[in-house]
Amino acid sequence: MAKAGIYDLRIHHDDVITPLLRHWKFFELTGLDAEAEQARENVGHYLKALDDLARTYEEKYREKHEDTLAAASA
Repeated sequence: MAKAGIYDLRIHHDDVITPLLRHWKFFELTGLDAEAEQARENVGHYLKALDDLARTYEEKYREKHEDTLAAASA
């Protein structure tokens, strides 16, 4: 699915998780206790890690695609 561009980590991050959290105003909630605030912080770290991982896969795919194109034209 990822190779076909149907669904991958970038789509999951940008088109599913982030819009849901924005819609729920997840990061704007106030009055949270310490445990809930820690959980929200953990979600923020997860989003950052997911974005980093998506970027890594995009770069690998781009390099592999460029190598494939170069080999085909050689």
